Amino acid sequence: MLYVAEVDGRPKAAVIVHDGPGSEGAGGDGWHVESWAVCDPVELPSGFVEELGYEVWTDAEGRTVPTSELTVIRGPEHCDWQDMTFLTLTRQGEDPTFVRDPDPELREYFAEPYEPHTRLPGDAVDSGFRRDGDRLWLAPDESRAYVGATVDDVELWPRTVRPLGCD
Repeated sequence: MLYVAEVDGRPKAAVIVHDGPGSEGAGGDGWHVESWAVCDPVELPSGFVEELGYEVWTDAEGRTVPTSELTVIRGPEHCDWQDMTFLTLTRQGEDPTFVRDPDPELREYFAEPYEPHTRLPGDAVDSGFRRDGDRLWLAPDESRAYVGATVDDVELWPRTVRPLGCD
């Protein structure tokens, strides 16, 4: 049996299930997922996406930016990082990650401290990405990310200097 979830008449997720003998460890015979597929999470309804912890950003023309270019997601609750926001740019060879309001105990993972209020440097490059009136700028060497609505008051999101993860 094929089940398809659609948004505005376009398929966004699909699952194939079958009724039959269960494999070892499956809990017995009955209905089982055989295969599944899902689109990019940011293509799903925005309320649902936000509940998953993702932020939906757009480009300068107002099109949704896929996670293959930019992923912005709330930190995991099981690590007590839900107040942190992780922004990762997908680049050839390197995927820089910047973090909003990192836990002070994680200082050694960042090139510099987070700054909630600073002025945008003149050499910052507009990425073209937008969200709720905020814009994303980058230092020319991508060592810093700046997020804000005006050049007079932006947040400096520090870049990670080594992989950051939790158990």
